[in-house]
Amino acid sequence: MDSSTFCHRYIDSIIHRPRNNNLSFFWFKRHINSPKFSLSKNLPLHNLCSCYHFYYSDYYCRGEAKFVKANVSKTTDVEQLIQQIVKTYGRLDCAHNNVGIEGEKAKTADCSEENWDNVIQTNLKSIWLCMKYEINQMRKQHKGVIVNTSSVYGMVGCERGMPAYVASKHGIIGLTKTAALEYAGLGIRVNAICPGAINKPFRQRLVGNDCKEELNSCPRYPIGRIGKAEEVAGAVVWLCSDEATYVTGSLVVIDGGLTAK
Repeated sequence: MDSSTFCHRYIDSIIHRPRNNNLSFFWFKRHINSPKFSLSKNLPLHNLCSCYHFYYSDYYCRGEAKFVKANVSKTTDVEQLIQQIVKTYGRLDCAHNNVGIEGEKAKTADCSEENWDNVIQTNLKSIWLCMKYEINQMRKQHKGVIVNTSSVYGMVGCERGMPAYVASKHGIIGLTKTAALEYAGLGIRVNAICPGAINKPFRQRLVGNDCKEELNSCPRYPIGRIGKAEEVAGAVVWLCSDEATYVTGSLVVIDGGLTAK
């Protein structure tokens, strides 16, 4: 399927398969009234990202989802992506930029230039490109909300051999704060979430197991376990909602108390 191919699916058919960030659909359906929303979701091992765009007519109605295949590290793809949203729904109210790969495990001096470039392009350049075209549309509307996914590793270092990943997630926080200051006067809010260990494929690759035991017990985290995808989705929903209209340039840390120590 090339980037011009679109798959139309009902939201209800998606939320019955709650994998990773798909849970955001369920939470948006429950908590936000009538958004036009963009969610970019990482496809592991590729720079291609699935981007879902959907609209709810009201709280109880079936939603409409549109799937757009795009390489969000390429300008033309991102530009066409935003154009498709506006063509379909007339505007863009909320955008969740959620993309990331960890890259090859290697300490700083052993990290290859190829790995560095790939991770920075996928994790950081793609966020900037999406923000660039999202903000251009939101400026026309004089309103909009952007949420970027960083990580707790955007706040601290990591000894696991992921220098490019850590640098990219720190960069997302700096980009988020800068854009928040630049566009606050235009009614555009920009925030970031910083998840800790969440039960998803990234965590499974990092620790080498299925994480099921960590959902019940993980002494490293003050709360006693790792997080669930829906706990991240809930934070994104709140940031995009009218309950957070005074929040911009902020980081919402979702890490079970890890970075509080």
